[in-house]
Amino acid sequence: MSAKLLLATANQKKLVELQRILDSALGNNRVSLVGLAEFDDYPDVPETGLTFGENALIKARAGVSRTGLPTVADDSGLAVDALNGMPGVLSARSSFRPGAPARCWPRCYCGPIARSPPTI
Repeated sequence: MSAKLLLATANQKKLVELQRILDSALGNNRVSLVGLAEFDDYPDVPETGLTFGENALIKARAGVSRTGLPTVADDSGLAVDALNGMPGVLSARSSFRPGAPARCWPRCYCGPIARSPPTI
């Protein structure tokens, strides 16, 4: 019998890749991963953390609370050195998202880059 673990993602490719890694490290079928798609009406979890780590912890705690399963979560985004790490945890809400007006991102991202001193 394998242990069941929730990976707090709707990304099927992440599930397949992590399952492959776990099977390689622990032996086949020692851990069985499930994703959010296996739970009807799983709500979006507000990512209110100030860091990627905080957001991952929020999602993992929500997964345990809503499913009763041990849960692993991650959070990532775009952190640009020339923008002092921005947009960082705000990446998903930034102007890079699909459907955002193209006029937004030059103002939001190119302006700070243009004002930054060159690095050597």
